[in-house]
Amino acid sequence: MVYTRLLPVPDRSFFLFGVRGVGKSTWVGMMLPEAARFDLLDEALFTDLLADPALFGNLSPSD
Repeated sequence: MVYTRLLPVPDRSFFLFGVRGVGKSTWVGMMLPEAARFDLLDEALFTDLLADPALFGNLSPSD
């Protein structure tokens, strides 16, 4: 079940926080299917960004 959000979808970048398993990725996929998303649970990506945070600006969602 997906609950209706009380606030409008932001028109700029934003962070979406919440505990695991509550539907954050599902909601983003439904509401913003074209949005760039980066999985920081991907250990290689996370490690690369820790070593050089400037890389984030050069990444595309398909990387």
